[in-house]
Amino acid sequence: MLTNLTLRWIVVIPAVVLCATACKKQRSTAAPGPVTVIPIPVIIPSILNTTHLEKLMVPVSFPNGEKAEGIYIYADAPSYTPVVAGGEGFTCVDDVARGVLFYLRSSTFSSDTLVQKKVYGLLGFLINMQADNGYFYNFLQQGNVINKTGITSVNQPKWWSWRALQALTEAGPVIRQKIYHCQTRQMPWLLN
Repeated sequence: MLTNLTLRWIVVIPAVVLCATACKKQRSTAAPGPVTVIPIPVIIPSILNTTHLEKLMVPVSFPNGEKAEGIYIYADAPSYTPVVAGGEGFTCVDDVARGVLFYLRSSTFSSDTLVQKKVYGLLGFLINMQADNGYFYNFLQQGNVINKTGITSVNQPKWWSWRALQALTEAGPVIRQKIYHCQTRQMPWLLN
């Protein structure tokens, strides 16, 4: 009669033998030398199409006579004809600040003077929308009138003010560099 202990050994011993034969030492081979991987240069065209954004850009004039660039908020599809938002305005600080950030972060910003001009025009819009308290009015209405009373346009610490400050902060070093470059080379006309 087989006991439990005997049964265990009958199962364990073949298992150990099986593992031992399966795990026998293999013949060692030398590790392969370092492999040099040479990347193949791939030119990837930009997946971003800025045509729609550029179609929404609009020149604006402020009551103080300064000219800047705005971005229409809305457009009708499929023609993407810009439309005015009723009661708010046709361009706003929030969208213009996003445009500044987009163009500033563009890989072509440092070399493309057209992109730089767009950034400076959009920055002019932000600066002109800043109120005396440091915050920003959000909307510019038809006739280039700043919307100072709309609930989503008042000069309070709201998201549009924070986004404008973010855009101006990121643009700060670029602006300082341009001013320094123009002053040291005595080319003030580039500042316009």
